[in-house]
Amino acid sequence: MLKRLEQKKERRKKIMMGFVLVFLMIFSVMGIIIGQQGSEVLRYNDYKFEVVDNVYYTTIEGETKGFNYFPSELENLGLNEEILMILMNAPMIYFTFNPESEQQDLVYIDLVRKDLTDNINKMIIDGMTTESEIYNLPIISCENSTSYVPVIYFNQSINLSVKKVDDCIVLNAKNYDFLKLRDLLIYKINGVME
Repeated sequence: MLKRLEQKKERRKKIMMGFVLVFLMIFSVMGIIIGQQGSEVLRYNDYKFEVVDNVYYTTIEGETKGFNYFPSELENLGLNEEILMILMNAPMIYFTFNPESEQQDLVYIDLVRKDLTDNINKMIIDGMTTESEIYNLPIISCENSTSYVPVIYFNQSINLSVKKVDDCIVLNAKNYDFLKLRDLLIYKINGVME
């Protein structure tokens, strides 16, 4: 009788372990299926975008790049042909900003300056419009801009736009809107957007 009770206990343990394994397997498969549903594929012109965790990934010249915005979301911003040609033909570009901008804007400006430096195949020289204790950069203003070596001025503004003032290209944005301008420039320069 004692042996029979032990056998029942062993059988229960095996059945319970079986249920636990089946439970784990079912939920593992469901996790994989749900995880794959998080990825979506979109098309824009000749480019295929995979959306993963709200980031749009596409391959440009053999390299996968991530974007915060899909190209169609940026079409209304416009980047006139003249500005685009200046940027594409320039052998070098100056970046400048006001180091006295609001701290949150400076975070986005710094991020976008770095991203553009990494994603535009040009020599980039960073500067600032006034002296700063935080940044150790040369003073560069729109007065330094020429059609051959343009200045891109990151201007803190609630009016999101890209404008050409004389030979200076002014990116007007606030906070995360600088990311829209970053994506727009990279899309346009690389021919993703026409």
